[in-house]
Amino acid sequence: MSSMKYLGRWGMLALALTSVACTVAPDDVAQGEDPLLRKTASTSSWSYRGPVPELDAPRLTVSLAGHTVHVAGLLPRGHSAPLPFHAITEPDPAGSGRTMVHLVYPIATVAEGGRTEEGLPTRNPEPNDYVVCGGDNFHASNRIGEFGGFPFIEYVCNHRDADGRVRGGIAFHGPITSRTIEGSSYWYLKRGPVSHACNRMLGEHVLELAHAIGFDRGARRTPVKVIAGFDTFRGKKIDVDHPATGWTRPAASESFVFPMWQAVKTRDDGTTALEFPQWACETSRCASMPPNAADPETGGLPRGEIACPADYHPETVGRGVMCVGDDGANAWGPYTQAMVAGCRSGGGGRVCDSDRWAASFAKRLRGDGACPVGARFDAVTGYCAEGESAFGPFPADVIDRCVRSGGGETTCRSARWNRFFLARLLGRL
Repeated sequence: MSSMKYLGRWGMLALALTSVACTVAPDDVAQGEDPLLRKTASTSSWSYRGPVPELDAPRLTVSLAGHTVHVAGLLPRGHSAPLPFHAITEPDPAGSGRTMVHLVYPIATVAEGGRTEEGLPTRNPEPNDYVVCGGDNFHASNRIGEFGGFPFIEYVCNHRDADGRVRGGIAFHGPITSRTIEGSSYWYLKRGPVSHACNRMLGEHVLELAHAIGFDRGARRTPVKVIAGFDTFRGKKIDVDHPATGWTRPAASESFVFPMWQAVKTRDDGTTALEFPQWACETSRCASMPPNAADPETGGLPRGEIACPADYHPETVGRGVMCVGDDGANAWGPYTQAMVAGCRSGGGGRVCDSDRWAASFAKRLRGDGACPVGARFDAVTGYCAEGESAFGPFPADVIDRCVRSGGGETTCRSARWNRFFLARLLGRL
């Protein structure tokens, strides 16, 4: 769930919530919804200020079975800032030598049994190739509603289905359902067959989507492919870390689960926690938003209890963790190639090739980032990686699984594993 109105004690922003349905052309408006949509209150202007850049040559895939929209686009030339934890990258499959960025968001799809004003059955967009063809950054592009001031990214414009029915106004847009928690209203997304044709999204996600594709009311003609089945990535069904409503998510062994970020997260017990409120904010209030509470490179993903060698303990260093001796003298590696190079240039000598360095020396060379110098967060494994290596320290249960899987006692109890082995061990490849 994502809060589009922060709790009163934070005193940040308020947004009138109205239960509205998908804004679509009259042919696709469900009976009885139009008068309610006309009551949409004055809306706010929202801004995306997160770390995802506008991608080159983006394309979208809508999976009706998986209730996902998958963005694939090239990292802009010259872009050097770290990408967030939910962006997964790979070399461009076309062989351009550039980096392909993948983002996946949960969406809603059509509810069976609905009717339009003309009495026609509501239904999903027909599986086909479309392009972003219209819409607006702040409200719906027709007479019905505004969806809280979030982008309305239209991709079905006057399309003739196989049975001759002409459809339009189908789009990605912000959430339309709310829930009251501790006296405050929160937008949230029902990821499942609940809409009248459009693809509802969390507000912060549709803001990021609009930014990533360079949404320009359809002038850029970004390709959108709608498929009936599951989208795939690296040979597995694409899923995203968001609950399902009215359907069953694929088994973990069959799926590649993309991480997901939120501005404010509601836990299972109903309590709320800030995650990335500065990435998506009401424009007039962005300067006064509270700081992000989770690390942008890792998302603060839980990894279990870290297992350090005997006489060592986990210690926070910068935005990451190292195993440091109980006497404070040494830190446990192994270390990244960049750290080893720094060690050698600093006169470390033969100790640079060992996995025990003076703690103060190791901490200084590690840096204060979420990952040690030379490594970056790998969203597939959930760990920092450099080349084919993934760096721990790892949780005890993962180490035990490594040993049982034949990884070798010495390797499994080290803090550097082959990242592809780790991904398979975690069921992510």
